[in-house]
Amino acid sequence: MPRIRRLPPLLSNQIAAGEVVERPASVVKELVENALDAGATRISVEISRGGLELIRVTDDGHGIHPDDLRLALERHATSKIRSAEDLAAIRSLGFRGEALPSIASVARLKVVSRIAAESAGRELESRPGEPDAEIRPAAHPVGTTVEVGALFHQVPARRRFLRAEQTEYLHVLDIVRRLALSRAGLALGLAHDDRRVLHVPAAGDPRRRLQQILGRSVETAAQQIEYAASGMRLTGWICVPEFHRSQSDLQFLFLNGRVVRDRQLSHAVRAAFADRIPPGRFPVYVLYLELDPAAADVNVHPTKHEVRFRQARDVHDFVQSCLGDALGTRMPGSAVAESPGEWAAGGVPATLNVSLPHAWRPGTISPAAVRPVQTETAPCLLLGGRYLVADRDGVIWLADGLSLCRAWFRRQLAEELHNGEVRRRPLLVPVQVPVTEREAERIVSQADHIAVTGFVLQRAAPAEIMLREFPAVLADCALLPMVRAMLKVWAATDPAPAEALLDDVVAALPESTPGDVGPTALMNMLLALSALPPGATGLWRTLEPRELDALLRGRTVG
Repeated sequence: MPRIRRLPPLLSNQIAAGEVVERPASVVKELVENALDAGATRISVEISRGGLELIRVTDDGHGIHPDDLRLALERHATSKIRSAEDLAAIRSLGFRGEALPSIASVARLKVVSRIAAESAGRELESRPGEPDAEIRPAAHPVGTTVEVGALFHQVPARRRFLRAEQTEYLHVLDIVRRLALSRAGLALGLAHDDRRVLHVPAAGDPRRRLQQILGRSVETAAQQIEYAASGMRLTGWICVPEFHRSQSDLQFLFLNGRVVRDRQLSHAVRAAFADRIPPGRFPVYVLYLELDPAAADVNVHPTKHEVRFRQARDVHDFVQSCLGDALGTRMPGSAVAESPGEWAAGGVPATLNVSLPHAWRPGTISPAAVRPVQTETAPCLLLGGRYLVADRDGVIWLADGLSLCRAWFRRQLAEELHNGEVRRRPLLVPVQVPVTEREAERIVSQADHIAVTGFVLQRAAPAEIMLREFPAVLADCALLPMVRAMLKVWAATDPAPAEALLDDVVAALPESTPGDVGPTALMNMLLALSALPPGATGLWRTLEPRELDALLRGRTVG
């Protein structure tokens, strides 16, 4: 049996470096983040042969003290944390003290730095496996320059896994663009093989930075957002759903100024865009999430791309709710997101606290979600994407839009079913939904019975169902949530009668449906169903003028 022995320091450092230094882009990210932590406002990045031969990062930060220059190359030496309390609420981009020593173990490294209190800089050059070189005086402005040469030259096992020079260069370009988007006030440049490929001056206007990095077409399609609630703040831009792409290369997420790729945050964005973009396409966004550093753990992995939240579900729902509100798809009752914009009428309170009839869900409605509409029949307001306030012949009605939609669509579908056939509309791009293999078998076996209600389903894979046609009357409704809600019904062992299936269909209408169909359609539904006495169906109630006044002033109406 081989005996246990301690690895040589160089070998252990090279193994540890694999967690931090994956490729040249990783080196650029670590060095630029160090520069940002040093207060740099101008950073220059130069690379040769995709970063395999040379990486040079120069900044105008506060520099490294001459007495600390050698210490900066030792593992777990840092100026950014002092205690476990600091580790619990990290505010800097780098903090582990691993970047420079990890790079030095797999490449030639030269650090030249000067602080404002010194008249000259100091230089230190390091090579893997060689004793530390002496520190020499060097001419340098206030700030730091780090040169990395021959990356992985002495670690051929790692170098073999790198891609072509052009591919590595594109990875460097991507991380530089992301870092430039993280700070609008940062002047950042990138040169490749002595050719300047990116130069973005400091931009006072964040929208100007968006145009500098992503171009005018993205900037034109981008909608700026700003929300704050529960100690969290979400700002940035989302492009209109029509501006979607075949890949996710224009999706940028920042947490407290840090570049992150978090699955949970990405899922929240996808959920907000659900049914707004075709399957297989990707939205475009640049989002900045800010919260208490103690509420997020960025110490999950040395690359610091991953993050863990203490209240992960709250963060997820906050992001989804904010983007849903901006896209007009927010579901009432989800995490409250207050838009900072003022109401056009002026003087209206920040929220409307509405106490609705017993069958309705109370909620706090953002003023930004109030849409005044002048229809052909009567003026009306759509509150929170769900509740309709309408004036007809001097009588004010308050209607629950979701209940209206359910009653209206149930009536339309039942009439078509009784007339012989529910009208169907084909989907240009079929909707595919994952299911279990058993559910897929049951749904396919009942496909003909389900088609009577207007839904044409096929099996796309052993564990996937495809929706090819749907009831034409539901053309304005979000289909994917409905299909997901109906899967258990369709996969039931005993098929329900067609009439009962219609009840399940309208019950599966998502709460965003009133906003999807629009206030004009809601008003027409209200008028068509108004033969019944107000309040008899729980769909609406009349309001006295004093009640409407109280509603608009933010007081509770009973």
